Amino acid sequence: MVLTRSAITHPIRNLQYHFGVRLFSREGRSVRLRRRGRPIWMR
Repeated sequence: MVLTRSAITHPIRNLQYHFGVRLFSREGRSVRLRRRGRPIWMR
């Protein structure tokens, strides 16, 4: 089983994206204003 970079990064990016969307939808505008629309994992 050979894992390429794309094979590893794509699932991780999808997880981060969906996780971020869920967090934003839950917390609402307060988090968006704090992070200025920045995903949490991109500190």
